[in-house]
Amino acid sequence: MVGQLGRLNVSLATMKYASAHPLAEPETAARKLVEIASGIQPVQDGRVFIELINAPFLKQGTGEQFSAAVTFAKEHGWLELHESGTYVRLPGQVLDNSAR
Repeated sequence: MVGQLGRLNVSLATMKYASAHPLAEPETAARKLVEIASGIQPVQDGRVFIELINAPFLKQGTGEQFSAAVTFAKEHGWLELHESGTYVRLPGQVLDNSAR
């Protein structure tokens, strides 16, 4: 019985998925991230809190993909991440001055 369990563990570890995960590419994941962020009503100064983006993204992807998406989007100027990591802004987004 122990030998059979050992073989089972090896076979599970070497399994491959039939198709690639849709958010496996950082650019695709970043586009999804920006899509989610643009659908959220920004608060003061155009801020979108990161947890409001994180939760919907993680329903479709992993934490590693989320991190890669944020990095890609930031590097390409698709979003601005605050140094605290608590919110993002979408560049060029019209700010509502009445929200200040």
